[in-house]
Amino acid sequence: MTISRCVVPVVAIMALFTVTAALAQDAALQEPSPQQEFKQLLADFQEVERLESERKAAAADMDVKIRNNQRLIEDLRKEGGMSQQEIDLAKNYLEHLRDQIKQYEAQITQVEARLAIANMAAPDKKIKADALQAETEELKKQAEEKRRPAAEKLSAFRKEIEGRGKALEQVLKASFRDGSGDFADVKVKNFNFDYDRAFISIHWQKEGKGFVWAHVRIRPDGGTQLSEKIADKYPMQSASTDSLWLWTGNHQIAFVASDASARDRAKLEAAVQNLIDLDALGALKAE
Repeated sequence: MTISRCVVPVVAIMALFTVTAALAQDAALQEPSPQQEFKQLLADFQEVERLESERKAAAADMDVKIRNNQRLIEDLRKEGGMSQQEIDLAKNYLEHLRDQIKQYEAQITQVEARLAIANMAAPDKKIKADALQAETEELKKQAEEKRRPAAEKLSAFRKEIEGRGKALEQVLKASFRDGSGDFADVKVKNFNFDYDRAFISIHWQKEGKGFVWAHVRIRPDGGTQLSEKIADKYPMQSASTDSLWLWTGNHQIAFVASDASARDRAKLEAAVQNLIDLDALGALKAE
């Protein structure tokens, strides 16, 4: 009797342990890795870009009309109207546009309208301006309505992806560090990761003052066509005494001096390698 009473609890405990271990394993399998989150980030960013383009294109023709109207309203309300220099410039520009009429039809219409109002009497200008103002406000409303379906799709997708990339954010953050060696007094001030824009911003300070900052854009391509490199490894898009534009993996980095003491190309090249773990960042790839 004593042995059987002991065996039952032991069996129950072993069964509970087995179930708990299985649940923990399932949870681990369901949790995406930073690399999986990185691939998802690129896919989500491309979808945001597509939806944003769709939203902009929905009322592009109205946007042109709105901009043209706003310029005409500015001319109509300007004290004294267009100057002779502005009229001459507009006439010259009109001739230039006529040479490329197929490409610039909308601009020609606008410049002709500006010239037409140049000699209008002040009361007529006010009437015209008020009428254009009303037309422009109506166009804005119509443009907003045309954009609404695309804007709603974009908003819904942004809500859908909200909260993604938490593990990825920690891996990315670890690649941006306090300085060491010659940059030991340079410290990270802040780090921000914008998932739906696939964008990172980070600032470093030295003795309480801004020293350098970086913007990182995560993109499907990787600057592999560039021949110039930093440390023979990281493709460089451009460089000056104030800034570096370089790539590591799928990350395009703008590294910019905030303080005069950092405005030196050699110093910036040393700083970017000291303050950013370029190898770890580049290891997160789309492939």
